[in-house]
Amino acid sequence: MTSFRWLHLSDFHLGMKRHADLWPNMEAAFFDDLSATLKDSDSLDLVLFTGDLVQKGDALEYQELEIWLQKLWDRFSNLNPPRLLAIPGNHDLLRPATTGAVSLALRHNWSRNEVHNTFWNDPDSEYRKLVDHAFANYLTWWQTTKIPKPEQFVPGLLPGDFSASIKKDQYQLGIIGLKVPSVTLRTKMLRKILA
Repeated sequence: MTSFRWLHLSDFHLGMKRHADLWPNMEAAFFDDLSATLKDSDSLDLVLFTGDLVQKGDALEYQELEIWLQKLWDRFSNLNPPRLLAIPGNHDLLRPATTGAVSLALRHNWSRNEVHNTFWNDPDSEYRKLVDHAFANYLTWWQTTKIPKPEQFVPGLLPGDFSASIKKDQYQLGIIGLKVPSVTLRTKMLRKILA
């Protein structure tokens, strides 16, 4: 029987205060657990990393993340290398200035039709540029990572969102990744996507 196997990771927060002091002990336990989990396995198809890969979203954190992920993938040497899918969380971005006019407009005037319609319908709007800039380091890492990704991968409307699929035998598994910071935005996003 064909089955898809995946490893789910979340909230690594690489770059958090004291991460360099605390992680080595946790890393050893993590790799011990991973080895025990994979001991009797002949396959791992996917690693899902669902947010907060890094702490502040700066480029150096993503460089360190790439090194750590390579260490992780080295542990899969006796398997076909799994594919990576990642979606950014609320720590995986460079925070825009909270007093900037565009940031204020997005936060305080989202319920105004002209603001959210412009955001969703005009990829060149100042609103979308603000979001794109905030996730620029994440996107640069994602586009340049040496870690294998699914061959069928389509970027979404917002940075980090995607649809992807992986094949195994005659089966295909579809995955959609959406980052949604609030119930209100999620509802509006889903209405837009499903319209």
